[in-house]
Amino acid sequence: MKSAKLWITKGIQHWAIVQQIDGYASLALEVVCETEEAFDSSRMEVKVRVILEETGTTVALSDKSERLSERIWMVEVERVPAGGLYRIELYLCKKDSPEPWAVRGETVHHVGVGDIWVIAGQSNAQGTGVGNYADAAELGIHVFRNNRQWDIATHPLRDDCGHSPYLSFAKEVKKEVRHPIGLLQTAVGATWLQLWNPNENGCLYREMLETIRQVVGKAKGILWYQGESDAAWYWYNDCNSSEPDTYLDRFNQLVVQCRNDLGQDDLPFLTVQLNRTSFTGYPEENRSWGTVREMQRRAAREIERVYVTSSLDCALSDQIHNGTYGNRIIGERLAKMALAEVYGKPFRYQAPDLIRAELKAPTAEGRSTVWLRFGNVQGNLSATDPQAAVFRAEDGVGEAAVLEWKVESKDVISLSLDRIVGRDVRIHGASEANPAFMLPIDTTTGMPILAFYGVVCEAVD
Repeated sequence: MKSAKLWITKGIQHWAIVQQIDGYASLALEVVCETEEAFDSSRMEVKVRVILEETGTTVALSDKSERLSERIWMVEVERVPAGGLYRIELYLCKKDSPEPWAVRGETVHHVGVGDIWVIAGQSNAQGTGVGNYADAAELGIHVFRNNRQWDIATHPLRDDCGHSPYLSFAKEVKKEVRHPIGLLQTAVGATWLQLWNPNENGCLYREMLETIRQVVGKAKGILWYQGESDAAWYWYNDCNSSEPDTYLDRFNQLVVQCRNDLGQDDLPFLTVQLNRTSFTGYPEENRSWGTVREMQRRAAREIERVYVTSSLDCALSDQIHNGTYGNRIIGERLAKMALAEVYGKPFRYQAPDLIRAELKAPTAEGRSTVWLRFGNVQGNLSATDPQAAVFRAEDGVGEAAVLEWKVESKDVISLSLDRIVGRDVRIHGASEANPAFMLPIDTTTGMPILAFYGVVCEAVD
């Protein structure tokens, strides 16, 4: 009996997710075919069929089969529809023969066609949550792990870590878009922006770019969670006090270069404003953490297709890493962001964001009042703890104590200061390394205000 062996050497793995474009994907597979001498190889051809595993239905057949050498073939399948999971079958058959005769080769299982999101940043991106959680694996949500293999996505997404925000992200997105979601894990803990910025050290950027190019070519978007190391620059010998102040410019360089290198001018970056840390006691830490958060807030305003969500209401599992429950909240917020901005679905995801600070005329008691006007308020602002020390004010003289703050209307908060301040007064909100936990929230979305730092007031009579 004649026999042949066929297997794939490049192009697809078990559990792989292939990036769809306009509802379809193409597969290009390098195949090794070894046959007995009894075969007339000149009359044979390697082909591929794509079968929906759930029903056994053939959804696509190879469109091109080219013999590159004695043993190597290149086989292409065009217009594989978004969805799955699929079984990819190799077979060897006679050229131009109506007979159904064929020799089966390797079969690749559980392949999906959908969208691939790249996880980048540091430890809270790779996932370091500790504790019990209900966040089980789900078919159609797969991860390309650091061992260069596709797998069903389970915690930990990076082998040496813990719970991550991005499995819950993928579940929420998949539920709405109804096709598989792939995650490319490139995040590395305790890394600062220099390592990700191609205009500086850029070593991790180059690794991320190589992974994207090899695995997917074009990604759906970047899930970026980073900045703790830049805020805590004093922990690292290779960082200095300028890291927070230059964060926005350097992050913009990363975004621009990544889009250029991938040929995707509209590649979205979904970001998380830094949560708190209880590692306190270092000089200038409040300024550092406040500045990085402000740069992240401004990035979403100033860089097209960059978005930000809040995390300051999410509990930690240690002194700096988000816990399992907090990770699920962050993942769900990012999913709503993606569904609204990338997939065009009617989801509310934006946190209340300060758009203007107004310095009112001094009161008869010799005090200044500042009004803070917020955008993206879906319901009403609510002071969950009016006694919380959320806001600070300072001018050239120094800090002015906030005697009281209160919600004046659906999107306005007023601050009553203990003295008359100069027109150079700047306002900070939730800017400390470890700020107040009970922040003002939007009653409709339940989301806290984005932190801000050093916002200059406009004088209003």
